[in-house]
Amino acid sequence: MQGNGKKWKEIARGPVTNPMMQQPLTAVAKWKDQLWIGASTYGLMRKAEKTDKLEVVQPYVRPNAIDARGNLLVSCEDRILETADGKTFTTVEIKKYTDLRKGKKLGDFSAHK
Repeated sequence: MQGNGKKWKEIARGPVTNPMMQQPLTAVAKWKDQLWIGASTYGLMRKAEKTDKLEVVQPYVRPNAIDARGNLLVSCEDRILETADGKTFTTVEIKKYTDLRKGKKLGDFSAHK
């Protein structure tokens, strides 16, 4: 749904294989003039241009948050994805990242080296 507080309209609908089993959309962000959506079952999606359909971009992830302040950053149950162009994604498994950070303070970015 999109609106201004007075008027609302449906702009896209999540994929549904069985209307009785509709899955929740878990995250939403507007990035580079496109609407990006996380869905617990369908993965990372975006609104297809000039339609009300959602297209799956990354099917095998379970997004729970999206940050669109710089590159698109997608937090999932077990990994973090990042993209600068919406096509090529870098993925880091959360366990691997926490292993890299073991014993480091939050502000110590040397863990990334």
